[in-house]
Amino acid sequence: MIQENIQFFESHFPDWVIKIKDLSEDPAYQVEISKSGDPTLSVEKDGDTILFHSKYHPKREAAKLISAAIEKEPEVLIIGGIGLGYLVEEALNLFKRCEVVVCDFDWQILKSLLENRPVTQLFSNPRVHTVFADNPQALIEVMKPFQTTSIKLITHQPSHRLHPDYYDKLKSAVDYFQNTKEINVATLNRFQKLWTKNTLKNLSPFITHKGVRHLFDQYKGIPCVVVAAGPSLAKNIDLLKDIKGKGIIISVDTSFQILQAHDIDPDFVIAVDPQDINKKYFENLKKSDAILVCEPSISPKIVRQYTGRKLMLGSSFHLVEWLEGMTETKGNIEIGGSVATAAYGLGVKLGCDPIVFIGLDLAYSRNQTHMKGAYFEENWFYQWNRFENNHTRSRSFLKKFGLFDVKAHDGGLVKSDRKFQMFQAWFESQFKKVDNTIIDATEGGACIKNCEALPFREVIQQYFCNPNGYRQQIEGISKTNVQIEDHKALLAKVLQEMEKQLTAFHRLDKEVKKGKQLAKELYNHVFTSIRRKSPFPKRVQAIHRQLDTIDKMITSDSTLNALISITIQNIINEIGDNSDKDLNEMEKENHDLKVTKQSMNLYDGVAEGIQFNVEQFSKAIQRAKNRLTH
Repeated sequence: MIQENIQFFESHFPDWVIKIKDLSEDPAYQVEISKSGDPTLSVEKDGDTILFHSKYHPKREAAKLISAAIEKEPEVLIIGGIGLGYLVEEALNLFKRCEVVVCDFDWQILKSLLENRPVTQLFSNPRVHTVFADNPQALIEVMKPFQTTSIKLITHQPSHRLHPDYYDKLKSAVDYFQNTKEINVATLNRFQKLWTKNTLKNLSPFITHKGVRHLFDQYKGIPCVVVAAGPSLAKNIDLLKDIKGKGIIISVDTSFQILQAHDIDPDFVIAVDPQDINKKYFENLKKSDAILVCEPSISPKIVRQYTGRKLMLGSSFHLVEWLEGMTETKGNIEIGGSVATAAYGLGVKLGCDPIVFIGLDLAYSRNQTHMKGAYFEENWFYQWNRFENNHTRSRSFLKKFGLFDVKAHDGGLVKSDRKFQMFQAWFESQFKKVDNTIIDATEGGACIKNCEALPFREVIQQYFCNPNGYRQQIEGISKTNVQIEDHKALLAKVLQEMEKQLTAFHRLDKEVKKGKQLAKELYNHVFTSIRRKSPFPKRVQAIHRQLDTIDKMITSDSTLNALISITIQNIINEIGDNSDKDLNEMEKENHDLKVTKQSMNLYDGVAEGIQFNVEQFSKAIQRAKNRLTH
C-alpha cells in the first residue's frame, strides 16, 4: 500500500514526495488502529493529546460530522485539515456533484496518511483539489475557476487545535475569496440598504446595551413557550396566564400587543424585521418587564419607542460583525427568515427545554394570516382591496398568490404558500438538530414534522406543573444589568474607526470615478470595432490592466467591499445570472460588448454604493459626536 501511494504521488505530486521523504520521524505523531480496524491519528501538543479521529469508528464519525455541518450540498466544499482522509472520503460519498477542495500544510500528517491508508482513489478523483502550502492564500488560485458563491467551509477541529493560526487565516482567505467573487462576478449577500441605514441609526443603543449572549444557557431545563401570532393563537392565549413564572414566555413582535390586551406580560419579545411598519407592534403599549431582544437592523423607531430593557443580537451582516469586533460579541441565534424562527433560535440558546409553540400555524387557517387583533391581520385584507367583502377578498387573494393545500394539524387540509412552506422546512430541519424536546401546541395550521403535537392544556399539565415554578430563578436572571458600563468609551472608539472608514470611502471614490471613465472608454472602443468589423485597438488591453488594478483596490478592504455590495444587488445578480434584460440588441448579440456594458453598470453601482455609505457614515458620525457631548 505504501509503495503504491508513493508511486502515485511521484507521478502526480513529485514535489510533495520530496518533502515527505525529507521529513524525520516525529514521535508526537502516532497512528493507532481503531476498534473498527481503521487507523486513527493522535498528536501531542503542549502536554495534551489531540485525537484526530474516533478510536472506535473513524468513518462513521466523519459521516456524522459532514451530515451535521452541511444541510444542503454546496457547489464547492472546502475542507480545512486532511487528517487521515476520512472527511474527504465521506464528503465524496455523501455529495455526488460538489467540488471538494482540501487545505492543509502539515507534511507529517500527510506522511501519516500515505503510510497508513490507500490514497490513489482519493487523490485521483477529478472532484478533489488539494492545497498544501504554508500560506492559506494559495487557496484563492485553486478557487478562481469556480464561478459560484455556493461555498461551504468545514474546518477539521483537531487540525484547528493543532494549528489555530493557519486555519484562522484559511477562513479569512475563504472570506476574502467570497467577497471578491461577490463584488466582481455576481452574487453578493442579499443585504439591503435599509439594514445599513438602520444599523447605523441604532449605533448608540447597539453599543450601550449588552448582547443576548449573557443569557445563553442561563435557563437550562426551564420550559418555554414561543408565542407566534397565527390565527390559532386565539385557542390558547388565555391559558398563558396559568404558566407565568412556571416557564419562559417568548413573544414575537407581532403578538406582543395581543398578549398585553389579554393582561399577559412575556419574559422576552423579539424583533428582527427592519421594516418601519413593524413599529406598529410597539405602539400604545402598557409598561412591560419583557426584555426586547433585537437585531441592530430593526427600525430605530422601535428601539426608541420601547422603554423597557433591551438586549442586542449579533448578525452575520458584515457591518455588525465589524462593530462587534470593536465592542463586544452580542451573540448570534439561528434565524430562518422570520421572527418566529428567531424566537425559536432564542429559546434554544437560552437553554430552555421543552420548547413549546402556540400560534405557529404556518398556513392561512380560516383564510386568516394572524390572530384577530394583530395589526397585520386588521390591515391586511383592507389594504388588499377595500372595495370587496371578506369572502370575495379571500377568494381573490387565494387565486392571485397561488395558494395550495397542505396537510393540516388536524389531518385535513389547509391553505399555504411557498413562504410558509420555506419556514416549515426550516423548522423541521432545525428540530432534528437539537436534543431539546420540541412541542407544537398550536392546535391548528399546518402539520409540522419532527416534533411532538400536543394540546396546550396537556402541555401545561405535563411540563408547567411545578407548583413553585421557576419565578425566583427567572426573575433573578432576567433582572441582570443590560447596560455596558463603559459604553461611552466604546462609542468613542467606534467613532474613531468610522472616521477612518469614511476617509477610505472618499479615497476609493476617486479611483472608482476613474474606473467609470475607463469602462465607458472601453465600451466605446469595443462598440466602434464591432460596428466597423475591425480589430480592437491596443488601448483596450491597457484599459483592462487599469481596471484590474482598480478592481483589486475595491476588493482589498473586506469592510468597504461588503458595505458597497449591498447597494448594487440588482446589477450584481444580473451579471451573475448573465441577464440581458437591460441590453440592446447589439449588446445581446455580441459577448464582448455585453461584458463591457456590464462593467459600466458595475462601476456605476459601486459609485452609488460609495455615495450611499458616505452619506450614512457621515450622519452616524455626527450622531455619535452629539451623543458624546451630551
